[in-house]
Amino acid sequence: MKNRRYAALAAGVGIAAGAAFVVGAATSPSLGEPTGVPSPEAGDARVKDDSAFPMNASHETYGSAADAASPEQEPDLILVVATNGKLGYVRAAELNKASGADIDNAEDAATWQEERLASGRGASNMVPVYDKEGRTVIGQFAATS
Repeated sequence: MKNRRYAALAAGVGIAAGAAFVVGAATSPSLGEPTGVPSPEAGDARVKDDSAFPMNASHETYGSAADAASPEQEPDLILVVATNGKLGYVRAAELNKASGADIDNAEDAATWQEERLASGRGASNMVPVYDKEGRTVIGQFAATS
């Protein structure tokens, strides 16, 4: 399941409020922050040595999953468009749990699906969307499996 989620994110497409939005490193300033994701080449001193992504004050990397070579190299905070249209970040761990991407066997997948159907959540789980510091919730993201 991890590969399917990664394929959708790597394509740079976010689904919000029934519409698809392209999410990349540079976005229109009229959409609000972030207007771009700093790169290590730009001299951002807060970049982890082993990552191509900048780091916030909490030492979490942030950026577009489309810039990662694999799901394992995705930033801690992944760039998305919230259901309210704001650009922000979801925690990779929260997104993986909500979308079922962290499930690696059939038994856990069946349990996860049964719990999801029993809860009435249907095809998506809502995940908090944060500012780049990962502290302030600015919206929600519909995580789909």
